[in-house]
Amino acid sequence: MSKNWSTFLQDNSRYPETVAEAVDRLMELLNGEEKSAIAVMPAENLFELHFTIGIAIRNAFGLHDDVSKLLDSCNQTLHPGALYCSVHPDDASEVIIGELWRRLQDDD
Repeated sequence: MSKNWSTFLQDNSRYPETVAEAVDRLMELLNGEEKSAIAVMPAENLFELHFTIGIAIRNAFGLHDDVSKLLDSCNQTLHPGALYCSVHPDDASEVIIGELWRRLQDDD
């Protein structure tokens, strides 16, 4: 990715708390070429990003933290009205990537 994640995160030290906030940060972090590459991917191929941007999202946005507000937001996206968080960080990063992809579709 074009910007250095650690430098970017120092400037944005608080973890995003919602899916929308996470996507906003990714929109700022990714360059035009990276955004275009994601935007043209068929939705069914987004799983291919699991070991690239997915890992970066899980690590940089604190999705492995049991008290992550972002993890809860992803859980509510997948399971509206759920009383407890049952989503795994891998699934949460997929939610964020999917929302990023949708936002990039809207930007076209």
